Amino acid sequence: MLIDFFRKKIVEDDTEVNAYDYDLLGCYLAYEIAKSDGEVSSEEINLIKNELENIYKNSEMNADDVFLDIKKERDQSISFYELVKEINSLFEKDEKEFVIESLWKIAYADNFLDSNEDTLIRRIADMLGIKRSKVLQLKDKIKTSIQ
Repeated sequence: MLIDFFRKKIVEDDTEVNAYDYDLLGCYLAYEIAKSDGEVSSEEINLIKNELENIYKNSEMNADDVFLDIKKERDQSISFYELVKEINSLFEKDEKEFVIESLWKIAYADNFLDSNEDTLIRRIADMLGIKRSKVLQLKDKIKTSIQ
């Protein structure tokens, strides 16, 4: 399953717990969005890589390597819609909201929200069953945090 690419192991009270890396999932979906017009621009690549650098700045992981992993995983995956279907079947409401919040972070990483980014994030949120009011609330939260 494609969703396994986003699993991470967390140790809580000496117990290993499976969780998901929502920021990585957000970057993957951002790459998917970037590819949706048939071409990924250098600006879009830089935007995703910058977000990956922010995510992994305090870890041993390299943003360029993670980006290559995302590209490889995306090229091997069957369908964007299959991933959304997996997210819908496995994620709770708050986890889906974390994904959308990550997408807003990526979209605003350059301090500019393109109308295509806005439309696609809203479309993904709709596919995940997140209410429009919550999508706007998450958008405003991220927009406010960067100002």
